[in-house]
Amino acid sequence: MEGISPLLVQSFEGGAVAYRTLGDGDTVVMLNGSHMTLHGWDPELLSGLAEDYRLLLLDYPGIGESAWSESHTVEGLGNWLEGALDSLEISKCHLVGYSMGGWLGQVFAARFPERVKSLVLLATDPGGELATPGTSEDLEALSDRRGSQMEQARRMMHLLFPEDALREVAPKLRAIFGAASLQPQVDQAVIEWEDRLSERWYESEWSQEGTSRLTMPVLICGGGRDRIVPGENSHLLKEILPQAKLVMYPDAGHGLVYSEAEELGETIRVFLNNSHRH
Repeated sequence: MEGISPLLVQSFEGGAVAYRTLGDGDTVVMLNGSHMTLHGWDPELLSGLAEDYRLLLLDYPGIGESAWSESHTVEGLGNWLEGALDSLEISKCHLVGYSMGGWLGQVFAARFPERVKSLVLLATDPGGELATPGTSEDLEALSDRRGSQMEQARRMMHLLFPEDALREVAPKLRAIFGAASLQPQVDQAVIEWEDRLSERWYESEWSQEGTSRLTMPVLICGGGRDRIVPGENSHLLKEILPQAKLVMYPDAGHGLVYSEAEELGETIRVFLNNSHRH
């Protein structure tokens, strides 16, 4: 992708973070979804944001060159992110969290509000018993690593996108994930670790109480046909954070960061620009 930095690695006490940057301006930290690497973002989404901002793309512990450092909760992963940002001398930033990255964004913003200029939550939920996860069948399929890479990708695509959207976005996905497949992958140990984080997130009572404390500008975006994190979770987040801005994409699935990349990127960019006025 034009203008993106080479892969860099920064060590810090308790770990190391692999990252790339794109663009100039205030820093926007892109927090990946589960089973995702920094190479999995849609270039169309990134290029729109990079017109006004410096994007920091990073890999979670145990992925690629990011040293393994097991955190047993999303809160523990927040400590890892604090160390990573400290080591990169990022004292304040915007956070964009997709799916599991949205959990991390909520935790980090609640614990370190002075460091977060604004928060964008994409296809995510506030955890706890009020949240509505996908069906156990769909969530198990999400972690299924049987068969060839092509068979795994095919299963994943049918979970992330409604059939009509998948037909439209398939050529772009082949290019994105074809390039990403040349990079280090998420191995089974990390997948199992992320699955354990997910279980604890939905058992947690802290999350919704912590999320309700957020005072920075917040944008919530969800897909009306999301099978992994159903769209009602976006409305729940809006109830918890009445001051937040909610934008729903009625025909989008969990893969809205790909199927709606151009429109979503513009929505986020405008929100970030407006957040400077607060």
